[in-house]
Amino acid sequence: MKLRQQESEQQFEIENKMDEKRALSHDISLYNLVLDNIIPKTYRKKIDSNIKYNNNDDEYSVNHVAYAGNNILSKSDKTSSTMKNFPNRMKSPFITSRKR
Repeated sequence: MKLRQQESEQQFEIENKMDEKRALSHDISLYNLVLDNIIPKTYRKKIDSNIKYNNNDDEYSVNHVAYAGNNILSKSDKTSSTMKNFPNRMKSPFITSRKR
């Protein structure tokens, strides 16, 4: 009786592990699909060469991320580049003031 109960518990655990494996494989496939289709290979090589895994923190870190382009631009540079991409004839849906 105990043997059958142990077998059924083990079978249940095996099925759960297989479900977890399928879900993780699916997630990895989606991540790879995004990486392959959005990030150019030359940039991906640069990113891969600057990533390190920290065993103590159990996470990855990117070297020199503080020097990324988004952090280097000053506030005025960000505003001017944003305004260049926002044509004058286009109205922002967030601006509610009206000229009279």
